[in-house]
Amino acid sequence: MNKFTDLATEFGLSLMKTDGAKREVKTYSGISVTKMDLTNSSLAKSLGRRCGMYYTVEQLDKSGDIVAHLASIIKRYDIDYSKVLVIGLGNPTYEADSLGSYVIDDLQMIEGKLMKFLPMTCAKTGIESHDLIKAVVNQVKPSVLIAIDSLATSTPKRIGVCYQITSAGLVPGSGVGNDRKLLDKETLGVDVLAVGVPFVCDMRKWAIRDKKLPNMVVTPSNIDTLVRDAAINIARAITIALQD
Repeated sequence: MNKFTDLATEFGLSLMKTDGAKREVKTYSGISVTKMDLTNSSLAKSLGRRCGMYYTVEQLDKSGDIVAHLASIIKRYDIDYSKVLVIGLGNPTYEADSLGSYVIDDLQMIEGKLMKFLPMTCAKTGIESHDLIKAVVNQVKPSVLIAIDSLATSTPKRIGVCYQITSAGLVPGSGVGNDRKLLDKETLGVDVLAVGVPFVCDMRKWAIRDKKLPNMVVTPSNIDTLVRDAAINIARAITIALQD
């Protein structure tokens, strides 16, 4: 198991080949889309991952319409989108972990169909974000929850340009090594779609290869621009998917 990444396109590739996992890669103009079927519980367990369908959309260059692809994938899931609650996870005071808060800011309200909530972190409120989200879900009773959070990658070139959408739920804080309670249908009682983008690179894989490198998590100097661009793309994709 590759413990240095949250991206399905990166973890366990050799094991998936031998076990015959359903993995499909398609390349469009400036965009690469990887579909990974981990709905088989034994295979998911062998990879140390949660069951679900994983899509990874990577922007190879500026020619591709990333928003259109993200919206299309959101609509592929057999989920009732009649009443959507979007949750922005992460710590907005830490740029690499602020994706969720920016998406919440950028999302335009759709009366009767789209709601949004920013629970903040346990360090800020003293309350687990899972407990706050559960209380809101019980109160407003959405048909689906879309959770937005920052992720980690083991490949520096994927920072800020690789989007993951999955029905496998989400563990808040996993991208910055501060794992909290799992958000999924079993724990919340409602369908959960998780959308994330990696903004940090776990360098432990490289440190293992080169003993001179320290174990560290790094992020690029233009992280503020990368986060803002990704947030705008996700907000637009959600809006398009719900309007259709």
